[in-house]
Amino acid sequence: MARITRPEMRLHESSGVFLVHPGVVRSVCAPNRTDPRPICRARLAGCDKDAIPKECYNKIWRLSFYSIIWSIWIMRNDMIFNRKLLDFQQLINGIKFRVASWARAKWSNIQYGVLDIVRFPQLVKTPDIVKAARPNQKWSRPQPGFLKFNVDGSALGKLGLAGIGGVLRDSLASWFIVFSKLVGTANSNVAELLAIKEAMIIYSKSVWAQSPCLIIECDSKNAVFWTLNLQQTP
Repeated sequence: MARITRPEMRLHESSGVFLVHPGVVRSVCAPNRTDPRPICRARLAGCDKDAIPKECYNKIWRLSFYSIIWSIWIMRNDMIFNRKLLDFQQLINGIKFRVASWARAKWSNIQYGVLDIVRFPQLVKTPDIVKAARPNQKWSRPQPGFLKFNVDGSALGKLGLAGIGGVLRDSLASWFIVFSKLVGTANSNVAELLAIKEAMIIYSKSVWAQSPCLIIECDSKNAVFWTLNLQQTP
């Protein structure tokens, strides 16, 4: 734990909470506002909305929490390791420029430049992003006399712990086989292929293997393409 005290500012660092002088919040979020606010308790889980003026609290100022914490951390290290003195104005300017730069990087179609955001932060509004609605997909029954094996595979990250699973059902949605297992470390494409392979192995050894009417359904275009085109499989 480190405690730094100066007449113009007090920074208190602990494992979970950063207490920031209200001047930091007012200077960053509303430099022309004179109404005093209580100390902003910026927890690692998020910012205290009550400490930020409502007219400034929008998407762009959610970045201010990370900018404040990062700027305080940099200045704290400079004071401890480089013997630099605390410069309150430099801290405020650094926070503003980081918020402005991050906002421009995150929302490339924003109509304000970095200097405009720094000079008039209370007037900046981020563009609204309309999320496309995801199609509502439902399980489709196979034709009478057919069985359908729905399989899936997933991995934690591009290469991580992977698992596969599958369900075999008929046209009445009756369940015949269910499997789920870990397959070690793999990417999502390999996991999808292993799920298809596992379904074929299990089905071939089941009492329903005599039925030639089997459908294997998978939500991976790559896995389906590689299964149907073995010569093009990586």
